[in-house]
Amino acid sequence: MDFGKLLGEYMKKIDRLFVSFPELKMIEQWIRTSISTNNKHPIKRVYKRYTLRKPKFLDKAVKIFREGSSNFGERLWSPMYLDHYYWGSLLFEHLNICFSKLKNVNGFNNLLKNLKNTEQFFDTISEIEFNAYFAKRYSLDLEPKIESSEKITKKLDSKVGLSKRGVYFEIITPKMSKKLESGKVVVLENRAKYKILDKLDTQIKPILDKINKPLVIVVNTSHSDIDEIDIEDALLGQSQYTFYIPNDRNAVIPDAHISRKNNSINDKYSYGNIISAIIVYRSKKHLWGFDFKKEITLNKNALYPLTSEEYKRLNRFNLTKI
Repeated sequence: MDFGKLLGEYMKKIDRLFVSFPELKMIEQWIRTSISTNNKHPIKRVYKRYTLRKPKFLDKAVKIFREGSSNFGERLWSPMYLDHYYWGSLLFEHLNICFSKLKNVNGFNNLLKNLKNTEQFFDTISEIEFNAYFAKRYSLDLEPKIESSEKITKKLDSKVGLSKRGVYFEIITPKMSKKLESGKVVVLENRAKYKILDKLDTQIKPILDKINKPLVIVVNTSHSDIDEIDIEDALLGQSQYTFYIPNDRNAVIPDAHISRKNNSINDKYSYGNIISAIIVYRSKKHLWGFDFKKEITLNKNALYPLTSEEYKRLNRFNLTKI
């Protein structure tokens, strides 16, 4: 085995990465070190997916996907192959675009530092992609500091100038429930509420007296079993059917109607009204496109509600248009 030749090919693949995605040169040395050492950072899995592509099979898979095939097995194999082996390249491409939008924004270096943290990698990607959308459209402050009356200082994820007063954002990236990962039949509670409350308790409550602008919670559910229904239930109360049962059996029973339980964040926590709205979004990038959907739920009891113009601008948020 020619070790020198193998090493040369290995180095060419790494070099090619930074030719294809030049904005990643900002963290080039860290990437090179991470993929060549024994650590367990997710960037190693991303890079492995990037290098495992075989042009011969890739071209075949693309052709089958675009033109079809009479062979059912090939039609099944094609999207699975593309999704699995091209994922690393697509994520690098996504980061390359995001970096180009954020590289001149104050505070971006802190996000790059967080990206290097094994536990914060995917959380930080959510922060990067969300803020990258707004970077070239409105004024953007990354990790703005707020100091409370008790001299407690906290950093929020960002402040975007959707209006003169600006809007604060806190971003959450929940993972899949461990109960689901166990493979057992289980009843899942609404984890969305606890994720939001944890964010409020750790980041917002200590500086509550100094927040005088709208605060929007952003939840990226791309890697989670949490969905928009869970978010609505957390903010508005659990959805339920209400029936009227008369004493007279011969009486006409009106139709059941949908209502909400009094178990929302607003109902149980006095500071729940600091949340102006919650955005939940889910995205997945493929070789053949970018799936993206979002939903905004307004807090009807918000202390600082969004104006119609702020809502309109926020509603344009779309990762396919970074």
